[in-house]
Amino acid sequence: MSGSWVVGSFGMRGGLVVLAGLLVTPIVHSQSLVGPIVSPVNGHQYHLLAESSWQDAEATAVSLKGHLATVRSPEEQAWVFEQFGQWGGESRSLWIGLRRTAPGGSFAWVSGEPFSYTHWLPGQPDDSPLTQGENHVHMINSGNAYGHPGGFWNDLASPNSVFTVFNPVCGVVEVIPPSAPEVRLAVVQDSKGLLIQAETPLSTVRLVWEVATALSPSSWSVVDVQSDAVGRAKWVRPLIFERSSEFLRVRAFDTPGFNARLDRLIREVRVTHPEAVLLEANPVLSSIVTELPEWVGLRAVLRVNGGTVVAEQTDLWGDPRMDFRAIPWMGDMDLPWPVAMDLEQAESALRDAGFGSEYRTVTLRRPVYPGMTEPYFIFGTPTRGFIFVGTVTRKVFPGN
Repeated sequence: MSGSWVVGSFGMRGGLVVLAGLLVTPIVHSQSLVGPIVSPVNGHQYHLLAESSWQDAEATAVSLKGHLATVRSPEEQAWVFEQFGQWGGESRSLWIGLRRTAPGGSFAWVSGEPFSYTHWLPGQPDDSPLTQGENHVHMINSGNAYGHPGGFWNDLASPNSVFTVFNPVCGVVEVIPPSAPEVRLAVVQDSKGLLIQAETPLSTVRLVWEVATALSPSSWSVVDVQSDAVGRAKWVRPLIFERSSEFLRVRAFDTPGFNARLDRLIREVRVTHPEAVLLEANPVLSSIVTELPEWVGLRAVLRVNGGTVVAEQTDLWGDPRMDFRAIPWMGDMDLPWPVAMDLEQAESALRDAGFGSEYRTVTLRRPVYPGMTEPYFIFGTPTRGFIFVGTVTRKVFPGN
């Protein structure tokens, strides 16, 4: 079950609730603009692709182990369009997985799911005679020259060269995760008081604890991250909430997180350079994300005798490549390791401070700037520039 994670949710008023597990699927295609983003409506993962034909978008979706999105309900319809219809400040139409089974024929989902829910623009589909056949379906972009309300469905030729007021048309990929084992939560007591216990698959090596005041995706805040290099089935922590919260959930991973991977990379370097001191580290991202995908590469810079080692690991389990450079590394101070904050907690702090959840880069470093007295996770965001999250003080602020 490599890469999977399962979620348990404990409602402080409503008792024990177990939610479905999710599988993090790597982004493997250069056309992806953002993703994976997990929908709170159905727990599925979504990617937004760059402008393309319906056919190319579906081919990309298949490479991501999914299909263009199937829309099954008003809630899914609303979430998909609200999430991607204005992404990045640009109005765009969205290819979905609905298409005619034959030119001029009936419609069906490319995923093979039953076709029941619809959201057609009045008067559509019309298979316009101005084209060579409108055999594919998109959600209409907001602010189009026809004045049609955004989000409604319209049949369209692909590629679209006639009704260009609907451009750009970008695919929305849906990846449905396989089922995963449940995480069971229970309140237990020992000599120190009440504890919350999570029972997970034995292969679990990382547990992320989160609290929230409401069951909405923006409400969850990370309060603890626990790791075990070998894996274990039972995890406990005190039944104490750092904020007024009604809900607790845990996310159980069978792959190590950023901090655990970085710790392992540092130890690999110290096999040949015992004196190595961490200067900076970052995951290698190729697109905007809302949380760190588990498959990404990792890079670390360490000070050693006589120069610098740049260590890179391209996947979760591969051997790192180490590049010794006989020059000092400028611009960073030594990082005490381990740092007092996990990346998941920094992502949560970024959201809680109102800077959103999207980022295209993140670097752990301690810059040589006045007043920079601690290590920081520095997020490169698409709209707010660089945002600093202090690993000790937990202060969040934009860079100059």
